[in-house]
Amino acid sequence: MHLASALALLIPSCGELRRVMRIPDHVRIMDITNAERTLVGKFIYNDRIRAEFEDRLLAHLQLVITTKLRRGEAFTFMWRNDQSLGDGRQVVWLHPGADLNWQYFGSRQPSLNPAWLDALSHVANSPTGLYVVPEPQGATARPLSEAMD
Repeated sequence: MHLASALALLIPSCGELRRVMRIPDHVRIMDITNAERTLVGKFIYNDRIRAEFEDRLLAHLQLVITTKLRRGEAFTFMWRNDQSLGDGRQVVWLHPGADLNWQYFGSRQPSLNPAWLDALSHVANSPTGLYVVPEPQGATARPLSEAMD
């Protein structure tokens, strides 16, 4: 039996978690498949606007955003809202004086993919501003210290 199959037997489904932990239906639980836990953190803009992103994506966004802001560059950041909010999109104007907060669900620093950082940086430097692009396949994720080299 593969490790992923064995772990999948130990991880309860979202429905079981809701029932056992008495989690209301309006609380979002990420579906866990193939024994891969998706930790969802938050991007908070000016203490009012909050968006949930998977921790690993959030780490990539944080690095791209802070790099641009350190250079004194202002730009837009757009993301799609959760379906519970109408499946629209949100756009914020990021500038060096903006109050930004990243809250990670997990305690460990996610590995970073340099190719994904490049792709996110490329769109952040375009007239459309930053938006989430899919992670390039085939690139090797590395710890933060190595990804910056």
